[in-house]
Amino acid sequence: MPFFCRNINLYPEFLFKLSPSGKEFFKLCDFVHEFSEDIISKRKEDLKENGDAEKRQLDFLDILLTARDESGKGLTDEEIRTEVDTFMFAGHDTTSSVLSWSIYSLGKHKDIQDKVYEEVKRVIGDKQYVDCEDISKMKYLSCFLKEVMRHHTPVPVISRMLDEPCVIEGVELPKGSFIDMAIHHAHHHPDVWEDPWEFKPERFVGDKHHDMDPDSFTPFSAGPRNYIGQAFAQNEEKVLIARLVNRFEISVDPDHEVEHFIEVVMRAKNGIMASFKERT
Repeated sequence: MPFFCRNINLYPEFLFKLSPSGKEFFKLCDFVHEFSEDIISKRKEDLKENGDAEKRQLDFLDILLTARDESGKGLTDEEIRTEVDTFMFAGHDTTSSVLSWSIYSLGKHKDIQDKVYEEVKRVIGDKQYVDCEDISKMKYLSCFLKEVMRHHTPVPVISRMLDEPCVIEGVELPKGSFIDMAIHHAHHHPDVWEDPWEFKPERFVGDKHHDMDPDSFTPFSAGPRNYIGQAFAQNEEKVLIARLVNRFEISVDPDHEVEHFIEVVMRAKNGIMASFKERT
């Protein structure tokens, strides 16, 4: 996939399919689709055999299979598979990216790490776990993670196909056009963000960002194809960072240069060198 992104001559799909990377890419896509379809098929059978879905604790896939709109129409098999693919596979690398850059940001900004630690300690105390009530109380941690996703955008570029023609800045774009949107650059636009290259979780404190255009901060994309698992991902990240900070003091190697490397997800070109010292 990174090969595809960096080779403009392979953007037409029929050309990409003929390349060695394209053949491997679509082979892996078929494998992923078959894996998801097998899970969906087995769950459908399970729902049929075990009766009324309302009497059981529904998980993500159950909700997709039983969802109906106002007219009683459910999702198609392809729509369900697409959402399952997104939830199962898109969430892995993105969460890993956010956690990696969170560790880097905590180690690089000791004052911010201290604020996160103080809040976590105040909320969970000496407990060895984080419960649902704790998550909603950790306001500064939430701001910190938002700033991580702004400053080190986990998915820096997304693509969309136009369902209808539109005009952007005087340029006419026909229906069916593929549009690349540079979210990472939008997250650093000086017309939108004050001191865009500074790492400041405080920019998300209170209602400061509520007056902004909602599309100015889109780490999970936007519209009908935004990431369906974003609430789960954010809670997962909060729990992991809270437990990590509560147990360890984090530092990074000041002599190791960290540079953004834009692929499908945001990575560190030469990795991140971090150390963890257990708190006493």
